[in-house]
Amino acid sequence: MSNTIKLKSSATPGKVPLVSDLASGEVAINTADGRLYALVGGVVTSLTLRDWSELAGKPATFTPSDHTQSIASVDGLQTIISDLTARIAALESQGNNADGMKLLSTETLTNGTEFIFDSLMDDTVYGSYLLVLNNVNITGTDFVGKYMGLSIQQSAGGGFWDGYGAFRMKVLAHNGSTTPVAKEYLGLRLMDDTFDSINISGQINITPGGNGLGAITGHLQTGNGIPYLYATMSAEWGGTMHGIKLFASVADKLSGSVSLYGLKK
Repeated sequence: MSNTIKLKSSATPGKVPLVSDLASGEVAINTADGRLYALVGGVVTSLTLRDWSELAGKPATFTPSDHTQSIASVDGLQTIISDLTARIAALESQGNNADGMKLLSTETLTNGTEFIFDSLMDDTVYGSYLLVLNNVNITGTDFVGKYMGLSIQQSAGGGFWDGYGAFRMKVLAHNGSTTPVAKEYLGLRLMDDTFDSINISGQINITPGGNGLGAITGHLQTGNGIPYLYATMSAEWGGTMHGIKLFASVADKLSGSVSLYGLKK
């Protein structure tokens, strides 16, 4: 009797699995495109069927060129899966041990309120961090005052504080046509204004303060120009960091993807 091996699959052209669809090392296939995907280091990665040894000496972001291979039998599929499993392990090991920047986590949200990176920051290992925002949006809300900001976890497993009352975020905002406008928000606010929907992408660099003062600097752009088209921002930060949170004042309307990277000392 023959055996049937069935992977998670989609027959929709161009469909890519979400992070929430896969466990680490789990493989899925798009039968329309003939592509395999796996969750590698918290990121859904397109897999090819070439010898994974070609990754030796390459950075963690290296992706081999596409290559297809016919599958003639169940044994052939098992061989391919074994090869992919080994290559996934190699990629994850490379990402965990490589010098320089390491992806700590990626959080994807649909109609939520906050992106949370709890107890993922270690100032003894990382000298600074990078928070990357990809199409983070607030949708379907009224044209009223609202804000989006950062909160810092100062002790492992502890609560988060947005610096309100102690720190100010200085923002140089551009609307694309007039002179840049200097704004200043209370706390670690990325925006605090009147708008309805908004879409944000960009990055925020974070340097812990330790026993002195650190810094939070960023460059963001929005999809609709309200309250700005693009902006640079900066704020001081004192003390250590164990986690970070990106939150909105609007409940259950926040979506998108945010990744946290650590830059090793």
